[in-house]
Amino acid sequence: KRQPGSLFKPFVYAAALENGYHPTSIIVDAPIDFETYEGIWSPKNASNNWLGVAPLRKGLEFSRNLMTIRLANEIGIDEVAKYANIFNIYDNMPKLLSYSIGAGETTLLDMVSAYSSFANGGMKVNHSFVDRVQNRNGQTIFINDYIECEDCKLQNKKIKFPVLRNKNQRILDPLTVYRINSMLQGVVKRGTASGTVGKLKYAIAGKTGTTNQAKDAWFIGYTPKLVVGCYIGFDDPSPLGENASGGKLCGAPVSSFFEKIIN
Repeated sequence: KRQPGSLFKPFVYAAALENGYHPTSIIVDAPIDFETYEGIWSPKNASNNWLGVAPLRKGLEFSRNLMTIRLANEIGIDEVAKYANIFNIYDNMPKLLSYSIGAGETTLLDMVSAYSSFANGGMKVNHSFVDRVQNRNGQTIFINDYIECEDCKLQNKKIKFPVLRNKNQRILDPLTVYRINSMLQGVVKRGTASGTVGKLKYAIAGKTGTTNQAKDAWFIGYTPKLVVGCYIGFDDPSPLGENASGGKLCGAPVSSFFEKIIN
């Protein structure tokens, strides 16, 4: 388990969109201090500068820490924790504002599963390694299927057509999914992934993640049919090098992968 850093931010923004915010809602990007049990916490942006006021969309596209923390504080860290638990990112996320910018620990598999819900229209996705087991006669003895078919065994299909239903739980409103997907496409087109994945000119949505001192680098990108995750870091957390970031380190191999798959 490693800190996801900014890779967690879309779930803060999704929680805000579910609670009445819009991609054009204005949030302040400026210094802020919080009083904690251990003293004053003064978070900063990675660039150590700020925009002043900006819309939510820009805050996510350019991965602004201060905007994300303010947003989490406005909607309530309890609400952020609720969505983190719904998406199975953390087990009982602590009610700490630092978690809104990825201070917890999770796995690449869990993060890819969570992003898969964005790609799947807001339906919960549970990862699996075995989808089907058949015996030597070709008969299915186990299937891990999220689709159920009503009336598939009817003899007279002229009277009633089969109906396919998704058995997975809906965890996001379709409008929220549309908005968050559009904002994450902006990350690739104009934001922190524009220098790598964005150069492909494909309709890919995604988010970069870089932790303090660049000890962890992430990128998850997706289309409606494919979700790709990348993590780069040392076994013992250590800085990955000067100017290292998720957009640079993970963006390159993911770009190469998408280019081969999509073409």
